[in-house]
Amino acid sequence: MRRWISTVRPLAGLPTSRGVRCRLARGIIAYSAVTQPAPCPFKNGGTRTAAITGSYVALAQAVAHLKKQNMVKRIPLLDQLAAVSVGIVGGQVCLDLCYDEDSTAAVDMNIVLTGDGRLVEVQGTAEGDPFSRKQMDLLMDCASAGARKLFELQQEALAGLIPFPIKR
Repeated sequence: MRRWISTVRPLAGLPTSRGVRCRLARGIIAYSAVTQPAPCPFKNGGTRTAAITGSYVALAQAVAHLKKQNMVKRIPLLDQLAAVSVGIVGGQVCLDLCYDEDSTAAVDMNIVLTGDGRLVEVQGTAEGDPFSRKQMDLLMDCASAGARKLFELQQEALAGLIPFPIKR
């Protein structure tokens, strides 16, 4: 089964495969079957978060194939998974920072969320002055809105392969 299930290799402490694997029902597919065979050559948050979001789609396609081949009894996904980068640039909360915004952001965060809004990972840094709890809440709200859009796009990409909503 290892050849069917793969994700993008993580960078700089962002655990792509662990984040994606946490949405797999254990006991259906070997947890260790989700691997990271290919390095991701870029180091900005947008690329890492895109790798996580895309890895979920690749995993969903792989397990749908296993189901179609009767290699598993049910699709072992527990929920969707997406990651976004957010930040404060010029005093404004921004979603999906480009390199220029990322390099000048007062705050830069990468957030991984499940389809039901729970957090898998939150990584954020103030580049100068510390940021407030209110600013963090605004960043989290922005990240949640961005992730909801990514979940819609994932569902479109996986239409006919994975039934949504995913039932546990």
